[in-house]
Amino acid sequence: MMRRVHDIGGLPAGPVDPSHHPEADWELLATAVSGAIGPNGAGLICVHERRRMTEDLGEDYDRLAYFERAIVATARLMVEKGVLTQERSRGAWPKLLQGAATELDDSLPAEENLRVNK
Repeated sequence: MMRRVHDIGGLPAGPVDPSHHPEADWELLATAVSGAIGPNGAGLICVHERRRMTEDLGEDYDRLAYFERAIVATARLMVEKGVLTQERSRGAWPKLLQGAATELDDSLPAEENLRVNK
């Protein structure tokens, strides 16, 4: 069986930084949106569906940070379920990530060009 991009157990890695950092406003918003559309909110998605979408990010998995992966996976899931259109999903990026110092290239889907300055 081939190892998927998220399956990093047993691979060499550097030290883990256990310190907590304060979440940015857009990260808090991502958490709020997940709660609002999840099983305890509108019931549009469940954790297993979002995990599947996150695992299907492929090479984007390593390029994106945790909350970025959550946003992209959730948006793709909403498009897959027909809750959002692809166009509507693209239009939501600048609003959701406002204040995150993003650089979005309008010529490609926003999720494929998401850049957040750390």
